[in-house]
Amino acid sequence: MEPIKCNYHPSVNARWTCLECSITLCGNCVEKDTVRQLARCPKCHTELRQIESRNFITPFWFRLPVFFKYPLSLASALFLAFVSMLLVIATFGKMFGLVIFLMCALIYLRYAMDILVQCANGNLRPLRFEVDQLNNGLTLPVKQLIVFIAIGYVLYKLGRAGAMRLDMTYFNFAYNAFLFLLPAQIMLLATEGSLIKSIN
Repeated sequence: MEPIKCNYHPSVNARWTCLECSITLCGNCVEKDTVRQLARCPKCHTELRQIESRNFITPFWFRLPVFFKYPLSLASALFLAFVSMLLVIATFGKMFGLVIFLMCALIYLRYAMDILVQCANGNLRPLRFEVDQLNNGLTLPVKQLIVFIAIGYVLYKLGRAGAMRLDMTYFNFAYNAFLFLLPAQIMLLATEGSLIKSIN
């Protein structure tokens, strides 16, 4: 079945229909009644009826190829090559190598968090890495590194305590809990920017 298009934007799938005016509308064309959370017709101001969601939501299996093509883009490949080159340089020195490794980790986390925010807003086009991203601040990657260090410290302490008692139950539970919750924590930190909200 062909998707129903908006009367005013023929290239956009419709989301609403007005039974009074016999028109179909996309999300940009409706009047929003924020008090009662309703969508109203811009012509007759009556309450609109929502069209079936399959008309305006692209099914996951149609979007799946985009996910696999994402890292194959030139922008992503160039960024990964740049970070890989820096990591190779980091192997040639002890203190100097550690500084480069931390710098690579911060740059990579910043880029990854920008991708998360972009994808959360529905934009699945590959993101080009630009120096301006670093100028906007590295506070989010630093916060994420703090979380990683805190998790590592807790697991280290639980592992040592469990090894002394020959009982790794608490360590195994904490390890699995951290693995399960870490993706949500990273996504919340990237989108909200708050360390407290992301670990709460």
